[in-house]
Amino acid sequence: MYKQRRVLVLVVACAVFVATVLTLSSALAGSTTNYRQDIYKITVSAPESGASPTSEWVSLTSGTWRADLEDQTFIANADNYVVIDHDTQSVYHRSGSPSFMGDLGNAPDGVLALKAHLKGDTTLQQRGLHLRVGADGRGHVKLDALDAGGKEVLSVTIEERVSDEDAAASKLLDATPARPDVTDKALAAGRAPSGGLAAYWFGPNVEKWHAAAAAEHSRVRTPLEIEGGMGARGESQVHVTFYEHAGVKVTGAQPGVLARPDGELQVLSESVGSAHAQGLVDAFNGKNGDETYTAWPRSTVTLASGEQATVVPSQFDGDGPVRTGFFVITSSTLVQVSGDVALADIPGLAGRLRLLR
Repeated sequence: MYKQRRVLVLVVACAVFVATVLTLSSALAGSTTNYRQDIYKITVSAPESGASPTSEWVSLTSGTWRADLEDQTFIANADNYVVIDHDTQSVYHRSGSPSFMGDLGNAPDGVLALKAHLKGDTTLQQRGLHLRVGADGRGHVKLDALDAGGKEVLSVTIEERVSDEDAAASKLLDATPARPDVTDKALAAGRAPSGGLAAYWFGPNVEKWHAAAAAEHSRVRTPLEIEGGMGARGESQVHVTFYEHAGVKVTGAQPGVLARPDGELQVLSESVGSAHAQGLVDAFNGKNGDETYTAWPRSTVTLASGEQATVVPSQFDGDGPVRTGFFVITSSTLVQVSGDVALADIPGLAGRLRLLR
């Protein structure tokens, strides 16, 4: 009887041991560490800048990079550009076509130095810089970018490789934030915006202009901005179509364009009930803050879509024969056409507006 009991206990103990081994094996299998994204952390300093060293990360597989500064974090790749502002706790996200992104996704010099060392990338060399490879006091690889005269322009230390799991858990290289506070998104010209906004345009062509680009912009206030006194006019949802003359290669939608391309018209649509739109309507009606004045002249026009609307030539920059644009008020939307337009041409041009569908 005693021997049987011992056997039973032994069998039970063996079963527990096997179950434990199987459970442990499963747990270990589930925690496999991967480096398929080839993610590196580097420290970057510019000897003559006087600025503190910055931390940067890059996935050599996807091309997504991150740079942490004192007050902002930047995360970017070819299709996305994210700025996280640590003071306001706001998140900005821009996404779209190569022309809409411009050079925003271009990797910073520290990342280029790493890519030159590990992947043979020649971008840094094309800028007239070459690498000197060494080590710091900790034995970490140190890359010094030197100009043609041998002067050190940039110093990069390779700190560590980061696993795919750790990067995902911390959203280290998340270039598509779930709820950004401010967004700029490229759209195909003629495509209706998301979010239910009733937007207008002139169609693919109007007189001497053609629809060259389109985008939608959205902004919501952060709790800190509300606490700091930013009013509801700081929020917006806007759709804009950019119209250019033939032969013009750039548009106001592209980043880094400091001056509007010659002759460009921008057609902006926002909900007429928004606080921002209502502030503009108040200005047309003779009230701008504490200032009061005679309401601006206006007229009624039938749009290409058949609806009646009110047209108000802009007087924000004077009331001469050429205006810097005009406004069209429909039952749902405030449309702003921005660009130099002769006063006499405004009613006819306004009548060409139609709903985006």
